Amino acid sequence: MDILLLLLGLGLILAGANFLTDGSAALAQRFRVSEFVIGLTIVAIGTSTPELVVSVLSAIGGQSDVAIGNVVGSNIFNVFVILGLCALVRPLPLSRGNVRRDIPVGLGASLLLLAFTLPHLSATGHLDRIGRVEGIAMLLLYAGLTLWMIRAAQRAASLLHPAPRPASARSRRQDADGLLAPEPPAAPPATPDAMRADGPGNALRSAATTPEGRSAAPSAGGNTPSDSVPEAADAIPPAPAATRSAGPETARSDGSGETPGSRGTDRVQRTEEAQRPGRAQRTDGAARPQPATVGRPGKALWLLAAMIVGGLAGLVIGGELFLRSATRIARHLGVSESVIAITLVAGGTSLPELASSLVSVLKGKPDMALGNIVGSNIANILLILGLSATIRPLAPGGITLPDILMVVLSSLLLLLTAFTFRRRTIDRWEGALFLAIYGGYLGWLLAR
Repeated sequence: MDILLLLLGLGLILAGANFLTDGSAALAQRFRVSEFVIGLTIVAIGTSTPELVVSVLSAIGGQSDVAIGNVVGSNIFNVFVILGLCALVRPLPLSRGNVRRDIPVGLGASLLLLAFTLPHLSATGHLDRIGRVEGIAMLLLYAGLTLWMIRAAQRAASLLHPAPRPASARSRRQDADGLLAPEPPAAPPATPDAMRADGPGNALRSAATTPEGRSAAPSAGGNTPSDSVPEAADAIPPAPAATRSAGPETARSDGSGETPGSRGTDRVQRTEEAQRPGRAQRTDGAARPQPATVGRPGKALWLLAAMIVGGLAGLVIGGELFLRSATRIARHLGVSESVIAITLVAGGTSLPELASSLVSVLKGKPDMALGNIVGSNIANILLILGLSATIRPLAPGGITLPDILMVVLSSLLLLLTAFTFRRRTIDRWEGALFLAIYGGYLGWLLAR
């Protein structure tokens, strides 16, 4: 029965991770927020919900070893197992902007945990307590760091993608080929004839016509309106050459070159075009370009919220089923509470991070996977452990100094990978090295 619950919990975790990743990525695009920031906040805190629930309930129940061991084991598991597996699946490129700033923050959180535990170590190297003062300090640091990291990421994004400048009047007159259209000639003064014949807009329309009577302004397709409406052009015979010759009877006194015949031709063409269905008309006589076809709209906001909430629910319920069944199996084997907390409890509560990170890597979003791991490690120490110690001071007896040092080592190796290698990529051999380190630590833990 426990094995069936274990498999059921794992299935819920994988399904919830898929919904959470898709919803978070779509939410990032909708609000123009980078995927790294979404992974650092919504995904990181959401996937840390099992750790939060287990540690807080353990602190309330007086199980300090489980409360601290869950946090310590989760941070070790996140880097050495989750990051190692992700690198084995696909090498992870490290973003120079966000990651080079946020990985040191993760190392700083690990060093802060070490600084808070060193004064409370016993002579045998076991941790005695983490008080309420340390817990409140962690919570305040977490709130400040989260705001700082989000603002820094947004500033970096604004530098990489500056807002476009408003288009000038001349640039808005570009034709479909991207070439600047010539400046239109100044409109001649409207005569009483023109005002009565075609309305107030005729003076502007007649100024943009050629001697042949066709409008000179290009349409949206790069042609003149008469070219885009061939039936109207064919129905009207061209004006005789005599009417286009310069003379006192045919030439306009305003110098525009338009003759009475061409003005009549232009008027008929405009009438034919206006009668065509779906043909919008501008006041300057040029055909108004039809609006571009709008692509398929994105998912509705309520649907994105439902995906994120549903994904989180699947992660929490699946993680709880997995945790309970795994704990019952481990207790039948006679393993101590601290070892259960660091290994099975931490591994079970870290399965949401494992599933979300693997899905993100498979979907080509390494920044979200790495932001999920770094953000979860920071949240585990500053938020979850801080909240647990604030609710009730913790007095563990099975957590030792080497366990805390492994947390620091995991963050230090990640920092060295980001700053040492020129490619700034976690390759497959580095992922295998991380898994080997965790295997060695697990063997030492079971043997002590």
